[in-house]
Amino acid sequence: MEAVDVNTFSYRGSKYRDIINEIELKKACIEHLNICSIEFSREELTSIGTITGIAKYMIFEKKVPTNDFNTIMFQNLTYTCSNIFLDKITTKLTDENIENGFNSIINSINKDVVTNEQFELMNKSGFNLLDCVPTREDNKLLFPVLEYSSKEINLMCVVQYDSKGKRKFKVCSININRITNDITFYINGSVGSFVLSNYQKENISSSKSFFSVIKTFVSAFLKIHFVPREMKYQLEREKMFLFCKQLNHGMIKDYIEELDKEIRSMLAGQITRTIGRIRTINSNVKLDKKSKEDLYNKIFDAYLGQYVTNGYDETDLKQKALEKNMNCYPTNISFTGQELSKGKAKARKKEIPLVFEKVFYSLNTDIETAKRLEEVTMAWFDAPFFPKRKETDVSQTTITISKQYFLIVMKNGVYKNKGMTELVEKTIREVLS
Repeated sequence: MEAVDVNTFSYRGSKYRDIINEIELKKACIEHLNICSIEFSREELTSIGTITGIAKYMIFEKKVPTNDFNTIMFQNLTYTCSNIFLDKITTKLTDENIENGFNSIINSINKDVVTNEQFELMNKSGFNLLDCVPTREDNKLLFPVLEYSSKEINLMCVVQYDSKGKRKFKVCSININRITNDITFYINGSVGSFVLSNYQKENISSSKSFFSVIKTFVSAFLKIHFVPREMKYQLEREKMFLFCKQLNHGMIKDYIEELDKEIRSMLAGQITRTIGRIRTINSNVKLDKKSKEDLYNKIFDAYLGQYVTNGYDETDLKQKALEKNMNCYPTNISFTGQELSKGKAKARKKEIPLVFEKVFYSLNTDIETAKRLEEVTMAWFDAPFFPKRKETDVSQTTITISKQYFLIVMKNGVYKNKGMTELVEKTIREVLS
């Protein structure tokens, strides 16, 4: 592709313009040009109005290698995806294993949906052909990216399909960390359904069903095994519960200590006197030390809820989170407690931490004694990745933990980029480790 005439140049990856985040694409191009010490005009680059125009500027005017720009595009497509499925494999892949898998994908899948000229560019040692290999046929898988290094493996598949007369694309980018054996599936949130015609004839109606098919595909073609989810999903729920508990406590820890110091002796005395009065009515009523502590906590939580929600505002709590170097805070949790009882606690909106809602304090004892989180919505401070955002501005993710998948949904379509996504993924991976 380096020899193509500038006048006839067409960047085929521009076909996915509805998925590409153009603002982040230009930012990544600027970063690449700065790193490579290539002189350029920021104003000229940011004024370009098409994906092909950006590609032409980078490849022809600034002499950036096509493969380097393809890498920028691949990362943009990957980190624009809203649905992130985290998983883990047990197989240690050798270079030979990878190349055998790539060769199988090239000949079993790609060969049928590309031209002979495009097919000749596909090598089992790896390729990124976003510049020249678009998907052409509806409902068929195509892998324009198959790459690997000593540290990671990257694959990207695309399916073109029709939805109510409009052309749509379902994209899945797969990353396998060869050091940790972590595998991540990034899938965009396009709507509509289709039946894959070149793999298992599966009906795809959502990102979840696409994930299921692609996970099976990767397992079959790369010959890898996944850690069985039934062995770990309950533990993942417990770890996410403990993480959220830690975050909630971090925001109100100072307030808890202030109030407890002020009212503990008085409240404990009231409980003792009240139980004494109750026993004059019914001598069978007895409370052991633990029962008294549980009762204290329930009553204390009621006072704490009033103290925090009336004495402060949500910005105070967010500032507490920032002071303690917290990247996020829960806004909505769905938990399973003892004896399989279930509960939910939800903030009114993403700007408000869950611990600023009175409902949190009415359920706090139940939450504290719960064992698992099935779903949690978290707000992440996004100012470090978007300079125009205020320090306390946030974007939300919803995390769902089931027997079938561990799913992170990035809910902000505008404030989403590589840095933000990597922080979310890294944080959650550390919680699960």
